[in-house]
Amino acid sequence: MEELETSNDRNCDIKHATKAYGSDDKIDLPENRVNDKQHQFNPANFIRSTDDVNIGKINKKQKTRNKEEEKDAGIHLSAQTRVLQLKHDSDRMDKLLVIKREEYEKRMKELGARKQLLKEKRAQVKENYIKFNNYFEEMREKKEKTLERVKESQGLREQKNLEIIQ
Repeated sequence: MEELETSNDRNCDIKHATKAYGSDDKIDLPENRVNDKQHQFNPANFIRSTDDVNIGKINKKQKTRNKEEEKDAGIHLSAQTRVLQLKHDSDRMDKLLVIKREEYEKRMKELGARKQLLKEKRAQVKENYIKFNNYFEEMREKKEKTLERVKESQGLREQKNLEIIQ
């Protein structure tokens, strides 16, 4: 029971301490620490001998040489990469041109098919127009013939009526 009270007191103290210092982070307590080798103090890391210093100077010189070589190689590599990039771009453009050409040919075929359909429809419209005109011509001729017959029959009736009257 006393352990719970002390742990609660400790947690309250931690909360008050974080509020007082304006930090919401946990305070670094021994129970909160991670036991990694990275966090442990190793005095061997802080001891440097004169050999280490000399090796460090040699390493610096080597690094500068390597950097210069990389720059020279980088210029050469950048030219090579540029050439490869241009080849890649030209290959990609060739592929795009092939695709565009195929799309163009496909559209032309579709347009050709549409034109053919339009020609067929125009021909059909012309045929229908001709049929329509022929039909009306026949109807006019029939109408004229019927009118002539009606006139003849009226003329015959009139003659009959005149004959009857006479």
